[in-house]
Amino acid sequence: MSWQKLHSIYQQSGLVLALGAGVSLDSKLPNWIGLLKRLGSKCLGVDGDKSIDKLLDKRFSLPAIASMLKAKCPSDTKFSDLVRASLYQDFEPYKQRDVRDVDMKKLIEDACSNNCTLRAVAALCAKWDEKTASYSHNDKIHAVVNFNLDPLLREYTEVRYKKILMRSVERPSKSSDPEKINLYYMHGFLRFDSKANDPEKEAFDKLVLSEQEYFDFFNSPTSLFNYTFLYLLRQP
Repeated sequence: MSWQKLHSIYQQSGLVLALGAGVSLDSKLPNWIGLLKRLGSKCLGVDGDKSIDKLLDKRFSLPAIASMLKAKCPSDTKFSDLVRASLYQDFEPYKQRDVRDVDMKKLIEDACSNNCTLRAVAALCAKWDEKTASYSHNDKIHAVVNFNLDPLLREYTEVRYKKILMRSVERPSKSSDPEKINLYYMHGFLRFDSKANDPEKEAFDKLVLSEQEYFDFFNSPTSLFNYTFLYLLRQP
């Protein structure tokens, strides 16, 4: 699709954004293979990342590798905690997650300063309101479907535009808010701040990484996220 056609669709009916690892990569978060290699080092020992390379060379699928790693997770550790630690191991806000709120905002801003992709997506989700002399959500962006586990887009957008413009939807019980863009987390949702492991603030119990989790997810075609995603894809 040409940029002209995309711009025309945006102007006429708006867009739904579907985001992957690229939006967080320049903030030192890994893609899926990178995450599995980090998990490999934690679950399989010193050469665990090399073991992941061997599995990839043998054409094991990423969900199958995730299943193996989950089975090898140390018995005294939750797999979701291991995923979180691997996901954010090079992310400065996670290392200082107990700092004051104002300091966390500065850390988030610094962590995203070189991430042009993230900043561009955030800018697309915001618009300047002349009446209130402040930013509000862009009503041309009907929803954001996020295949990442991190809340970096939402957190950065709030810091940059000094307003909560997105509403995270990580489980069916979430209520709607017409003043915010719905941000759907398809693979679960892990925070990097002091609210990590709070079931009211994240969805560590909804991870979809392993093969079995994929089967369970896609065997429910009318579940919230499957149905919602299909609905969003077919809307003009």
